[in-house]
Amino acid sequence: MNLLAEIDGQHVPIAKCDWVLWGACGCPYGVTVASYAVTEEAAWRSFFDRKRDIERAQRRGDRMELMTHERWGREVMERMMARCPHTKAGAA
Repeated sequence: MNLLAEIDGQHVPIAKCDWVLWGACGCPYGVTVASYAVTEEAAWRSFFDRKRDIERAQRRGDRMELMTHERWGREVMERMMARCPHTKAGAA
């Protein structure tokens, strides 16, 4: 079976996609391979064990985004390795 996702009007094999978890500040802080978490709900569950933790993250403004692995490598990977400049620890 070859599942496809539509991203920016293009059909992309889900095996070539990642879910990126973005903080409310706009910094990415998590990534999971979409073939292991096909739906957005499954992606949230891959980061948080309890429903209330997912809901808390969503209330504070965290969000999930499906993107190609190529885009993740080009635009997001380096940002994930850097410290978040929006926190006290990251601002140092």
